[in-house]
Amino acid sequence: ECPINLECNLLQYLNMGGADDIVIGEIVESYVDEKCLTGDKVDIEKLRPMIFSMYENKYLGVGKVLGEGWKIGNNYTPK
Repeated sequence: ECPINLECNLLQYLNMGGADDIVIGEIVESYVDEKCLTGDKVDIEKLRPMIFSMYENKYLGVGKVLGEGWKIGNNYTPK
């Protein structure tokens, strides 16, 4: 039921002694529902990803486009 899946190989598991363990993996394959594609690329607006913030105890979605990568910073001038 998930529109996108990543198949991973476990490279390393770091036991930090509690809930903050670290899992390091290698992505070996990806699977995407065709409904989430535009051409052969994942369309972020069709995918509508979300994340869960433990700190805020909220689910968050992707917001508006802020600018084009590698270009938005060209107009930045420090104060």
